Amino acid sequence: MIGKRGLPRQSLYRMTGSWRRGQSRWVATSGRLLAARIQERINSPAFRYRDYGNLATIGRKAAVVALGRLHFTVRLGSWFWGCIHIYFLIGLRNRFVVALQCLWH
Repeated sequence: MIGKRGLPRQSLYRMTGSWRRGQSRWVATSGRLLAARIQERINSPAFRYRDYGNLATIGRKAAVVALGRLHFTVRLGSWFWGCIHIYFLIGLRNRFVVALQCLWH
């Protein structure tokens, strides 16, 4: 039989690896990539949750902090919450601006 471009089917099969030109390579490559991703997920370590504690504000001048055995309330909790809040901000400029705003007000 004659395939695309007038080539016999046997020569088309030798050139591309399939009777349908262009599809088989994509399907085989996708299958290999999918199998590799599934294998990575199977071999990856299980998810582990880490409890970093709880921080909560109560109004403007009070907060509650519970970090394992450490427990702070009211003023000390508020200061601790503010320090942690500033620590987790992105960028030195943002940290500086927020710290100044907290001190000013």
